[in-house]
Amino acid sequence: MKTQSYEFFGFLSFALVALCYIALAYYTPWNPYRIWIAACSVATFVVYGLDKGIAELNARRSKGKELRHIKAHDAVKGVSGINGPGPLGKDSRVQNALLSTTLNERRPQEKSLARVPENLLHLLALLGGFPGAWFGMIFFGHKTNFRKHPSIWFFLALGTALHIMLNKYHFFGVQ
Repeated sequence: MKTQSYEFFGFLSFALVALCYIALAYYTPWNPYRIWIAACSVATFVVYGLDKGIAELNARRSKGKELRHIKAHDAVKGVSGINGPGPLGKDSRVQNALLSTTLNERRPQEKSLARVPENLLHLLALLGGFPGAWFGMIFFGHKTNFRKHPSIWFFLALGTALHIMLNKYHFFGVQ
């Protein structure tokens, strides 16, 4: 599944970079480096938004699973009897097993959707999508927790510093 998500989101993001690059090259008089940064930034921003949307959808789905589990637990209480043993006697493990299998048969488990791999977000930031990554983090509020995602912050800072140095030394000839 992980290789499929790498292939899918990798193809999607780099196709988006290519489309943005072609459109900007055709419609703007910018130099190729600026076009590359803009195209990577647009793609990175879109991928951050896509990942945030998938994360929220998966969270909603998992809340639904928790609600189903709570309903199953309440149903088991009803079967076992509140004030005494239920129809199957005192062994509530048997009742839990029977009831949970019947509830799971009625409602199949929903699989969570594949997320955008974090390494792809790192790669897009390093290749030039650092402005889009910063804006995506701010606009969508995604991957902003430093303790949970320290590598995102490291690669964003690294990508920003690399491209600032590239601009400074290569394009402006500063020694």
